[in-house]
Amino acid sequence: AGGNYRQTSIGANVNAFGDIYTLTFDVSTENVGTGSWTAKFLVDGATVATSTPVVLAGVNAWSSHSFEWTADTLGALGIQFDFELTSAAPQNLFLDNVGLSYEPVPEPSTVALSIVGLSGMLLARRKRKE
Repeated sequence: AGGNYRQTSIGANVNAFGDIYTLTFDVSTENVGTGSWTAKFLVDGATVATSTPVVLAGVNAWSSHSFEWTADTLGALGIQFDFELTSAAPQNLFLDNVGLSYEPVPEPSTVALSIVGLSGMLLARRKRKE
């Protein structure tokens, strides 16, 4: 048996290639049994990246995980958690402390402007020494 929790849009858009998105979450199970969770990043409802399966650690054993994706597709950002139960025992699965952060990649013009600024400072320093 299996299932999923899917939120196809989280009110955010992927606007730049190269931005780094990090999804963090905790998982646990209440009853004896085995299974796993898989996290996915979605853009416009389509899967763009899938984590390696997170194997449940045991009864009431919480484990923390993170999953990173570097943007290579633009559009509405979403997340999905799939779970797969590999034992017949009924389980209560828990997902908690879900967080999403991103680190924007500097614009090429920002990097170029920084290089020009540093070059100017080095030239001014060199002239002052002469």
